[in-house]
Amino acid sequence: MLAAWLFKLTAFSNRPILDTAAVGSVPGTVVASVVGLFYLAMIAVAVWPRERRSKGEFADVEHGE
Repeated sequence: MLAAWLFKLTAFSNRPILDTAAVGSVPGTVVASVVGLFYLAMIAVAVWPRERRSKGEFADVEHGE
């Protein structure tokens, strides 16, 4: 989605990218910042280290049974 959005901003306009990113009265810098923060948050959620635990269904089973 990000690649398609960036392609749309650059391929169909001769104006600067931040001017093209504007939505209505919202400046392009605000739109680009929100999109960038969203993708950074998605990457952080995807790679955030966390301990994974079973919910108990395998806790009483010994390996090899």
